[in-house]
Amino acid sequence: MNLLKYVTTSIAIVCLASILAGCGGSINTPEGVVQKQINALKKLDINALMATVDVDETSRKEIISDFARIPEKNKKALMTVAGHIKIISSEIKEDKAIVVVSVPAPGRGEDLFNLKELRKKEIRLVNKNGKWLTQFWFDLAG
Repeated sequence: MNLLKYVTTSIAIVCLASILAGCGGSINTPEGVVQKQINALKKLDINALMATVDVDETSRKEIISDFARIPEKNKKALMTVAGHIKIISSEIKEDKAIVVVSVPAPGRGEDLFNLKELRKKEIRLVNKNGKWLTQFWFDLAG
């Protein structure tokens, strides 16, 4: 009986560890990088967002500077939209990958986004020196 309890407990611990490892996901996978970007958008953390984008340093600084000038109402809309972005699938081919997400469609008038209408968007990634980076995709509309 003690052996059965030991084996059952060991299996439960291994399963729990596997589940927890799977839930955290590796940041250095295409899906992990996109999820990190979604989380950064939710927090409006432009530095964390840009750390995973494949752009030169000058462009990175310009984008961060431009982000600071976005009106607060638009930043709040981005936070809301980020909560509706979902990863659908991913595909890796050598040092390139595509992650497909669903994003809210562009809105009309005062509404920047239509949260009831979702569109698929392909996010392209490249692996540089063992690190997955995305192209700049944050317009969210196209």
